[in-house]
Amino acid sequence: MSGEKREENYLEQDAADIVTGRGHEFHVGEEYYRIWPVTLGKTLLLRPYLEALGIRKLAKSELLYDTVLELVKKERGVCAVILAIHTIDNSRRSMTDGNLLRRRTAFFESTLDDVNLATLLVMALRDDRTDAVARYFGIDTERERLQQALKVKKIRNSLSFGGKSIFGGFIASLKKLGFTVDEIVWECSFSFLQLVLMDEQVSLYLSDEELSQLGGNVGGIVDSSAADSDQQLKAFAANHGIKIEE
Repeated sequence: MSGEKREENYLEQDAADIVTGRGHEFHVGEEYYRIWPVTLGKTLLLRPYLEALGIRKLAKSELLYDTVLELVKKERGVCAVILAIHTIDNSRRSMTDGNLLRRRTAFFESTLDDVNLATLLVMALRDDRTDAVARYFGIDTERERLQQALKVKKIRNSLSFGGKSIFGGFIASLKKLGFTVDEIVWECSFSFLQLVLMDEQVSLYLSDEELSQLGGNVGGIVDSSAADSDQQLKAFAANHGIKIEE
């Protein structure tokens, strides 16, 4: 099998894992655990521990095994908490159970040696394949095309407010799609929710003049529109991190 075909198969499996929320299984002695996909809630719970290790803003490519192993040797307790959070199932009840977190942290800290703890941490911290899956399906390209179309769309006399934080720009957008707060925060993986928003279908009406500025190549973006399409699209763009330059 060629390297390109192998990578394609990996990405297909990554996409399936994101949709199904499948965890990666491992065992410690006779006990079995899973590294579950990271949810929004887990992201927020992990933040102070990752900051304590100084790795919160490191790119995944910078999370090398040797780097993580040194962190394990210096901060075993913090590293054990991070792994424990990753292995608690994605539900509000489990993730807010302080006793469960303390028991699992103590077990990992006392049972796993430095090498195994570092290996599992690398697996957990480098598990996010959102960007790769978005590129594979062409979602990133569609976002670029939408941004180009919005730049030439002559939106006038409309104002949008809010969407400045995770509350309006992420949670509110998903609630409009029918997700519950528990699903958004605790149950659905952050990757899954990001891809849902990134790939949300949107139609945009362009005049002949506006279309000519894009060379007439916008594909499925061009369609008939509702009367308030300008306002809807401006809000949609803001929620997806796209800045409209008028």
